[in-house]
Amino acid sequence: MDFKTSQISITSRAQQLCSNCHDDPTKSRPLNAVISRVAALLLSPAATLDFAIHAIALPFSIVYAVGKSIYQRELDFVLPWQHLQRIREAVFPILFGTIFGLLHPYLGIYATEPKVKHVVGGYLLSNSSQGIDVVISPLAAYRETVSNLKDLGLSGEYQKIMKGLIKWEESLEKIQSFEMFCPKITHAAMGKIYQYIDSSLMPFLLKEIISRIAVIAYPIFAAIDLTGAALVSTFFFVTGVAQLVGGKSPAYLETTSSPILHIYHLAKIIIGAIGVTAGFFVSLVSPKCGLKFSHPSSKTLGVVSFLLRIQFLKLSRQINALKDNERLLLPIVVQNNTNIDSELDLLPSHSAHMTYLLIEKENEKFSAELIDRGCFHGARYNLTNKEVLEIAKNALSLRFSSTNEDLDSFLATTFSETRGLIDLGQQGSVKNCIITNLFAVFEVMHSRDSASEKMQQVNLRDFKLQQMKKYDYFQYDFFPYVPMKTVIEEIERLEEKDI
Repeated sequence: MDFKTSQISITSRAQQLCSNCHDDPTKSRPLNAVISRVAALLLSPAATLDFAIHAIALPFSIVYAVGKSIYQRELDFVLPWQHLQRIREAVFPILFGTIFGLLHPYLGIYATEPKVKHVVGGYLLSNSSQGIDVVISPLAAYRETVSNLKDLGLSGEYQKIMKGLIKWEESLEKIQSFEMFCPKITHAAMGKIYQYIDSSLMPFLLKEIISRIAVIAYPIFAAIDLTGAALVSTFFFVTGVAQLVGGKSPAYLETTSSPILHIYHLAKIIIGAIGVTAGFFVSLVSPKCGLKFSHPSSKTLGVVSFLLRIQFLKLSRQINALKDNERLLLPIVVQNNTNIDSELDLLPSHSAHMTYLLIEKENEKFSAELIDRGCFHGARYNLTNKEVLEIAKNALSLRFSSTNEDLDSFLATTFSETRGLIDLGQQGSVKNCIITNLFAVFEVMHSRDSASEKMQQVNLRDFKLQQMKKYDYFQYDFFPYVPMKTVIEEIERLEEKDI
């Protein structure tokens, strides 16, 4: 693959330097922490250089593309398109690369990583035996896939289903943001204080008195929590503005371009202020009860459950509107948190897994198939409208910690039927679940529409080869935790095989 000007990435070299300094085995951990943060100072300047280099190269690449298109008698504007993507991808790193990197080098790398690079890495590694981690943002993966469906040989119904999937993920991620980035310092700190008092050898009455005296610390910790929520909201606002002016945000921040999310977070601060005020006065009567109101997205106040019920009304309308042989696809996230009060991890992670629920109507009855390359693949048949709605509601609730806590065994008991299901194979790298399971959805739909297995494999192989050509400007980029070139070379070795 020949070198192109669009493959220049100073930011990628700065990322690699940060990673190498942080993980240098020859130095002590404290020294690595200091050196890697010094290296992080280069992230934003490197992104600024990238912005300038590709902005200068863009008009020249357009002239080159025009000449090439005339010479070949075929439009080929891939190179200027790639330079434009580099420019857009540099905006967020310029603003936040160094700031995040000073907090932690991995955060700096996260802030400067183009999310589409991980999506393409996920495409190339789908069904691969390599265990390379690919952390992929669902919305980025879905939007990229919609634009590439024709390359997969898919159109029509698949476009409609994917656009519906995007709308659902957008809505659910906005609600999920209520539970994310919530430090819960008040809950943790006051809980520790009460626990220490309870475990002491003081008389019961004295414990009760001291517990209520300790409540004076409650407003201090609550102020820290609310300040944290305000800072997160401000950060979301800035990332939203960056996207509106044409920049590309890192993974999981796509929904910050929506005004609704900012309304949610303003409400979160207001509700949090009301909650901690109520919690303070409740704590004077019963300290442990006061803890239930102690963080902005308090489960006691039922904010997430309320917003989710609104989505269930939309779900009911969509299921009722399905006609025979029509389908609805829902994004289902399985949280494996053992502690329901712990902060939710970003998806996908070792404690979260993306699967899909495919609902289909036939002869006035419904089927619901949970699609997953692994242990969750199963189905239910001959369901009524009410039954399939209840199953879908419970499945969507799995991603939220503030909803029903008795859903742990829901998947195993509900989707135990495997009769008539195709073999989807193994997951591969668990962090690539968003894409590998999405391709599994396409395989299931192909199978139901009587497409041959050979055709599926040919489409997937050609699709990967097309993506390599389109995104070859990532060829020499750093890719946590492996060079992107390694990923591409692996697929190139499999070019003559069914990949």
